[in-house]
Amino acid sequence: MGDSSDDSEGYERPVPRCKCDKQVEFVCEACQRSLCKSCVGEHVADRKSGSHDVKYHHSFREKDKKKAKNHPVPVAKCVIDGWKMSGKTSMIKAYIDGACPDFKTIHPTTHEVHSVRVSHQGRELCIQMYDLPTSEWYDDLRKLILRETYDVFILCIPIDFVNLENESKFFLKELHSSIPELPPIIVIATKIDLRETGDEGVQRIPHGRNKHPPVTDRPVVFLQHGLLASATNWVTNLANESFGFVLADAGFDVWLGNSRGNTYSTNHVKLSPKEDAFWAWSWDEMAKYDIPAVIEYILKKTGKQQLYFIGHSQGTLQAFAAFSQNATLAKKVKQFYAMGPVATIAHIESPIKYMSIFTDELLFGLLGRKDFLPNDWIFKVLGSTLCKEKITSIICMNVIFLLAGYDTSNLNVTRLPVYISHAPAGTSMQDMVHFAQMSRSGRFQAFDWGSPAKNRIHYNQDTPPVYNVSTMTTPTVLFWADHDWLADPKDVAALQGKITNLKGSYEVKAWNHLDFIWGVDAATVVYKPIIELIIKDLKTNG
Repeated sequence: MGDSSDDSEGYERPVPRCKCDKQVEFVCEACQRSLCKSCVGEHVADRKSGSHDVKYHHSFREKDKKKAKNHPVPVAKCVIDGWKMSGKTSMIKAYIDGACPDFKTIHPTTHEVHSVRVSHQGRELCIQMYDLPTSEWYDDLRKLILRETYDVFILCIPIDFVNLENESKFFLKELHSSIPELPPIIVIATKIDLRETGDEGVQRIPHGRNKHPPVTDRPVVFLQHGLLASATNWVTNLANESFGFVLADAGFDVWLGNSRGNTYSTNHVKLSPKEDAFWAWSWDEMAKYDIPAVIEYILKKTGKQQLYFIGHSQGTLQAFAAFSQNATLAKKVKQFYAMGPVATIAHIESPIKYMSIFTDELLFGLLGRKDFLPNDWIFKVLGSTLCKEKITSIICMNVIFLLAGYDTSNLNVTRLPVYISHAPAGTSMQDMVHFAQMSRSGRFQAFDWGSPAKNRIHYNQDTPPVYNVSTMTTPTVLFWADHDWLADPKDVAALQGKITNLKGSYEVKAWNHLDFIWGVDAATVVYKPIIELIIKDLKTNG
């Protein structure tokens, strides 16, 4: 529709339908043509002059505003409430501006009102959106605002769609207690992150405290944590003691992985953590699906052809399985550094060996089939039995220290509150049962599903397949400790003999399993030598 220059009584809506009859999202400021998202690009391309700039449809000319004063546009009042960090403010800004906002500019809401004009069924409508504060500091203000009359109520819940119904019922019950007559309510699940930040299980340290050379020139290093742990393992010490920061300061582009099911990696496109099916996996699935997916993602984001893989504990277990089964993936890893390497655990001193006494079904019956909880009674008993001194009893009540071992002589005890606040980070009960199976059998094998029939479904054979490390072509370097409860020197010796492309094997005296991530001398004893080996490889092989 063309421009109407007169100010006659007949009020013409400023933003009519697009000629293709789609919803209008833009208006050309030069010719006043209303455009949908599909037509706007073509319209601008057809006009060679720079005067045909388009604006979002709620940007009106001054004379249209004058008309609007004489012919008020109907107003719909919408209150938007929800949990903290539910993304409601970002959702509002994205709707108004037509694109996701710069998240650095988003701040906690006190009380904001946003207005936008839309065209609905041939009529102009002004929507006023009241963005409510969620902090408990503003409870009185929220109650005051909610006393007003609204046409619609939007409730934002940061949760997966599968749990939306139950959680929204709980929230709405609370609302009804304070607002007896609620308007129509729209409930929105806001768990999906629309930003292009990649997999939630991967975190990045693109550079250290010295920001040169450019990120694109930095060799890529991927760090994969161990059992019951998370990416925080690599950054919970001081900057000059944490491997993630040490690598970044040395000039590497550092990526940190989070295994599925831990604190930072509990999303699924279909399943909820409340379902048993969500937790039906072990390190088998991590090796088969997660490690390849993460490596592909990192290489795509960085534009590199290869990366350096550094693993600890179960992180090495995943890698040995993945690289021995997937030759294409193995070629994308320049070198593999295995700290506290785990493949077989026939000789472990960890209390995991006591789990192997029980049948799989009994373990599932005692501890459930979902996530592995650090406060299970079995580990409380073990902790109180094995630990007598005050400081060690605090450590032993934390399951990660109990399973992996500890030595206070090489542990900065002043950092214990930091370590324990992030660990254990969790895993599945099936993952723990898989470790019990490995301890029982003494083999590096896939998960046993409990019967020949079930194994045939998963493996097309009656028994779980055994991983053959000798088929792995990735250049590998081992760092192992003589007091390691989980990666026993006897098991490491057996593993070492099977690695065909072994580039080095280094024993660390008087260390245990967790010293590789939290030892007070880890930076000098292990991190520095690994960095030197990587630099040497870069100089030799590029």
